[in-house]
Amino acid sequence: MTIAKPNSNKISRRQLLGGMGTSAVLLSSPPVEAAVPVVIGKNGWLFPIWDDSAYIDARITEQVAMTINAAIAAFRMANIQIAICLLAAKSRVYADFLPSDYKKSAPVEKRYAEGLKNLGPSGAIMFDQAAFMQACRKVAPEEDLFFKADTHWLPVGAASAAAEMANQIKQHAHLPPSSQPGVTLSPPQYAVQDHNDLAALLPPAERAKYPYEKYLTRIPVTSGAAGLLDDDAPDVVVVGNSFMQPAYGYAATLSAELNRPVGLAWRVHQFSPYWNMLDYLKSPAFVRQRPKLIVWTFHEGDLSTALESPEVWTDTAMPAADFLTKLRSILGTS
Repeated sequence: MTIAKPNSNKISRRQLLGGMGTSAVLLSSPPVEAAVPVVIGKNGWLFPIWDDSAYIDARITEQVAMTINAAIAAFRMANIQIAICLLAAKSRVYADFLPSDYKKSAPVEKRYAEGLKNLGPSGAIMFDQAAFMQACRKVAPEEDLFFKADTHWLPVGAASAAAEMANQIKQHAHLPPSSQPGVTLSPPQYAVQDHNDLAALLPPAERAKYPYEKYLTRIPVTSGAAGLLDDDAPDVVVVGNSFMQPAYGYAATLSAELNRPVGLAWRVHQFSPYWNMLDYLKSPAFVRQRPKLIVWTFHEGDLSTALESPEVWTDTAMPAADFLTKLRSILGTS
């Protein structure tokens, strides 16, 4: 197994946050430090070391779930429905490409399923994305869902997850008919990566082993009635991290599948999902038109990371009570 051992004299996760620019850094509690925070897997696959953690504090996990559930209750009181996109770790979806002698910690093995269970009482619309992606792999084993040397999913992975979320919303949400159509997506076309965030963490001599990938994507039509997302006043909005950035097409696919405009508010994962949500709720877009439904994005590691953790969330860390107080004040449900 090729994996860096934790070393407190080496690179900390906070330093990584500061050095990765717009890359998503997905973390779990408590702080981990490593010489090279990358697991070198089979067949050119790289995985972030922070996907795994032998230490998960059950008290933190419980508090995080209680906070999210309380927030969803506040949204419901404000007549805003919530769907949760719970992102499965790359190392969970592609565990078969981890090194042969790699063994995940027991807490992490159970983390995703327990996260779904803990959020169940909220009544949010959600589905088991980890199981769904495994099913996608079985149907089309030749089609990757994640980039090999980057943290993020490929557009086909984002589109598959968005299409299933659209199915769940159609079944469980109560949305009025839309006065405007969703975006129209182009036929599949090729694009080439311009960054591999995990390969970039390797020593320079090793990076050349992980070339940029050519991949298929569909982009929104940029003219006509089904034009840019920002041209419309959407009543469905995606709030999330860099997995939701337009390059991967999650919001665009959701719009096409629901046949209604879908807005997007995203930040890189240096910003906590709680700060992101408050930032969106204070935005002119929300003030101008409150949505009927928000798709709130979490990585599975977020569910075991305290809201007030400065090692992970840096300047966007905040006590859970402060988050809920601000949220309820904005929504008028305090």
